[in-house]
Amino acid sequence: IKAVQPKLDSAIHLLENKANNNELVTARNQLQEAINNQPSTTGMTQDSINNYNAKRADAQSAINLANSIIDNGDATAQQIADEKSKVNQALQALNDAKQHLTADTSKLQNALNGLNRTGDTNNKKTK
Repeated sequence: IKAVQPKLDSAIHLLENKANNNELVTARNQLQEAINNQPSTTGMTQDSINNYNAKRADAQSAINLANSIIDNGDATAQQIADEKSKVNQALQALNDAKQHLTADTSKLQNALNGLNRTGDTNNKKTK
């Protein structure tokens, strides 16, 4: 034991504390909540739906990457901070895409264009 103790003490000094990933976990949970809170895309333009779906897929990828950092007991504080930044960017992009879902007004515009706005004034009298 006396021969092994110095090597054990040396190994103990090489150990580092696990970096705190609580902020990354919180950011990941917020992003997951935003993904789960999916708005209705019924009646929206296809371009805005495609944009939203792309940002949603990006957000899911960011969650998967965050999970790998969270599950990595050897992740450094810098890796955790970098991943938290990416998760926050994905959250912002997803929220922007939600806000920019645009109603498809093409049918309404076609109906408006087909209206006879002048009316028929023949054989009419004014009051």
